[in-house]
Amino acid sequence: MMFRAYKETSVTYALLFTANSPHVVQAGLMLSSLRDKDRGNFSGDIWVLSTGLSESVKRYLDDINVKYFEDGLAWAYQAIDWRAIAEMNPSVNAEVGFSLFRDKRMSKLVFLEWFERHGRDYSVVAVADNDLYFQREINYIFAVGNNGKINYGEEDNLILPGTSIWYKDFHYKRLTGDWSYDGGSRESNIGFVVAKPESMKEMFEFVKNGLQDLPIELIRDFKWHDQDLVRLFRSQRPDQFQKFDSSVILHLCGGGMSRVRATSSDIFLDGVTGELPAVIHFGGGAWAEFPNIARSFRVPPAHFLFKYESEAVQAKVIDEFQRRVSIERKKQDGA
Repeated sequence: MMFRAYKETSVTYALLFTANSPHVVQAGLMLSSLRDKDRGNFSGDIWVLSTGLSESVKRYLDDINVKYFEDGLAWAYQAIDWRAIAEMNPSVNAEVGFSLFRDKRMSKLVFLEWFERHGRDYSVVAVADNDLYFQREINYIFAVGNNGKINYGEEDNLILPGTSIWYKDFHYKRLTGDWSYDGGSRESNIGFVVAKPESMKEMFEFVKNGLQDLPIELIRDFKWHDQDLVRLFRSQRPDQFQKFDSSVILHLCGGGMSRVRATSSDIFLDGVTGELPAVIHFGGGAWAEFPNIARSFRVPPAHFLFKYESEAVQAKVIDEFQRRVSIERKKQDGA
């Protein structure tokens, strides 16, 4: 595939986050904080990388000036033993079982096809999860991304003998015979990674190839996925990686919950350093521990997207609200 000619524009940064339709709704908090002039104040383009979006979600994204790119990763059905991976979800049929894995553990690979179409339009990009919260201006982080490295944040927990990642790495060495492999002392979380598009492409090509080459047992039985392969990539090419300064991001998964300190419903400090991290990553469902944040993740999609839904869906939403009002009135009358 031919690249488009690169043109300098006033926009050189892009943040790309992975989401299918339900996750776009959950990303409402992330998007509002990203653009808030008193918070993220992000001046670049925003993209959704997806394996599938509904028409109502597309209309919503068009309305708020968020771009989107869809790719069903069709190559995976030829290159990977997807039926074996689907066995991880035995309660559903094979197609659904594999799609659950694809959407959660492979969706960042949509970046590769996006790069072919749009990668030369940007000097630095971030690839992110959809459960981030921005507390300070982040454009400087993209300026750091010009360093030619893959810039990332580590999780807090050490990879000690007996931990889940230690066992993952043990089974990698056992099944591949690569006993020299050293995954490092802490996990490289890919919930927010910043780099030049070409560097990001190289990393995700490694992940794509790894998913095809790994012993299937590692994926099916020991749950290796994209982040594990980035850990492997980092072990092979450590000079290509650069850890963020501690003030950039706090991942609340992997031990971060033990150090976060909420000073109000929407301000989160690093309890160890006292700093205000620019980015909070509510990974692993950590958002559920903070009631004010959790509301944004629990809003029903049909309510959030009401304006963009069909008349039939809107009617169902209204009926549901009226039913709740009726129940509440009966409770009050009986009190």
